[in-house]
This record gives sequence, structure tokens and C-alpha cells, in this order.
Amino acid sequence: MPFLFHRWTGRMVALCAAAAAATLLALGAFCVYRGTQTGDPPDSGWGAWEVERVADWSASVRVNAQVHAAEAEVHMGKAESITIKAYG
Repeated sequence: MPFLFHRWTGRMVALCAAAAAATLLALGAFCVYRGTQTGDPPDSGWGAWEVERVADWSASVRVNAQVHAAEAEVHMGKAESITIKAYG
């Protein structure tokens, strides 16, 4: 009888360990899927574009208040432009 009880207890421990591992795996996958770094920051947090112009150059910058993020667009002349996005 003690041998049967030992086998049943071992199976229950293994089942609980497997359930805990599956739960942690699912939670980890959900956190990675829903993380803040998976896409662009929310649109509601962006401030207005601040624009500065000098001759043929212009720079536009905006900052997101909800997350540590900023975007900048630099235009040089009529044909060249650079877009910089920093998400921290």
C-alpha cells in the first residue's frame, strides 16, 4: 500500500509541476505579445510637433508623455529628409 501511495503522490507532483510550467509559459508569451515595446507608443500621449526653420533646413520634434519616446524629422533642402524615432 505505501508503494501505491508513493506512485500516486509522484504523479500528482509531476502533474502540478507541468501545470505550473504551462501557466508560466502562457503568461510569458502573453507578456511578450502585449509588451510596450511591440509596437508604436499610444497616439494619445504624443505632444504637438515643435518646428524650427533655418533657411532651407527644418526640424520637427515631438515627445510622448506616456512612455519615454521621441520622434524627430529633419528636412535638408527640398529633396532630403531624415526621420529619427527613439523609444526607450
